[in-house]
Amino acid sequence: MKALVIFYSRSGNTRRAAGLIAGALEARGAEVVSEELVDKRSREGFGGLLRAGLDATFGRATAIQAPKADVAGFDVVVVGTPVWAWAGTPAARAFCRTWGRRAKRTALFCTLMNSTPGGTFKALSSALQDEPLATLALSHRDLKDEAALGARVEAFAAQLTD
Repeated sequence: MKALVIFYSRSGNTRRAAGLIAGALEARGAEVVSEELVDKRSREGFGGLLRAGLDATFGRATAIQAPKADVAGFDVVVVGTPVWAWAGTPAARAFCRTWGRRAKRTALFCTLMNSTPGGTFKALSSALQDEPLATLALSHRDLKDEAALGARVEAFAAQLTD
């Protein structure tokens, strides 16, 4: 099985989760390519953070660099995003709308502070025009509990490879 783990990360939490997911898939025999989405709009500093929140709140996509990987060449595409304003990031939404629809199958994961995933999975599923095989929401607390984190990531990987 070939899997693409593609994600957007501003603080590094989603990048870390993507690495754990890629590792769990590889441990189950999958050939994995990981790629980070690049938002062409600056999300740095206070102004970037404000624009990010507004874009997420109003469901806007953004301009992103085209992925290097050919999405159609993978058995499953795993899309990851932090939760901003109870929704996925504009970069993840843009990927899903533009390239994600070419995927044979998809799965979604998100990282979040202390809230629930809110409408993140619903918004990304709508952008993909497809229901994901599996979803995984990891809170800031989850990312600190190594034992529980490993078990949750492994269960997510199992849903994609079984």
